[in-house]
This record gives sequence, structure tokens and C-alpha cells, in this order.
Amino acid sequence: MKKIIEYKAADGMCEVGDVVYLGPNLTEKAELIVVHESQYCDVYIFKPLSSEILLMKDEDGNIPFYGIPCVFAKEVEVEEEQL
Repeated sequence: MKKIIEYKAADGMCEVGDVVYLGPNLTEKAELIVVHESQYCDVYIFKPLSSEILLMKDEDGNIPFYGIPCVFAKEVEVEEEQL
């Protein structure tokens, strides 16, 4: 079962494979697919999972962020409790 964890200050961290929300209204859903590390600025590349994302996309349809992006919420997998 998936649960959404919201971050009040949009300061959530993410790792490759995480599904996150890049907007405060929780409709701009994307998956972090790669992080290119450099000495100047890490580049976070997301694959949009929602058609409601209004952020600028590259020629492959992915969303690059130069530096740590604002993450408003993240989906996490939780185990269902046995009753």
C-alpha cells in the first residue's frame, strides 16, 4: 500500500526511483530517474507521471532541475497492518 508524506517547507529529499510531487497542489507527480553529480551543481532529472505538470521539459519530455528541487510530498510503500 502506498502512503503520501507531505513536507510543509517543500524541503523533502529524494533518491532515484522515488515518486514525488513537485507542486504544492499534489497533482504534479514525477519519478526521479537519475542524478548527474558534478562539482558545480547536481542535475536531478524527473520523468513526469502526471499530465498536469507545467514545469519546463527537455526534448525527451523529462524535467531537469539544476540543484536540489523543491519536493512537496513523496509516496512511500507501507505494509498493511494485520487485524
